[in-house]
Amino acid sequence: LGAALARLEGQIAIPRDEKLWDELTSIQWKTNSAGRIQIEPKDNLRKRLVRSPDRADAVAMAFHAWHETQEARREYDASQWNTVTR
Repeated sequence: LGAALARLEGQIAIPRDEKLWDELTSIQWKTNSAGRIQIEPKDNLRKRLVRSPDRADAVAMAFHAWHETQEARREYDASQWNTVTR
């Protein structure tokens, strides 16, 4: 998580929030057979926290939206578009 957040520095602001910190640091994960990180099911985290991790969900959605935007920018190739002239 630390490396991912470092890449976002200046792009996504994460508030100083005790519940958010608790949620983010309580997430358990493992590496799957393909070598990718697999995050535990949300229900498992909810049971441990005894509440829904809504704040961590919001951070995850913000990171995903940021990542998708970056991917779209990389895929955009201005040379594929014609210039509009008058």
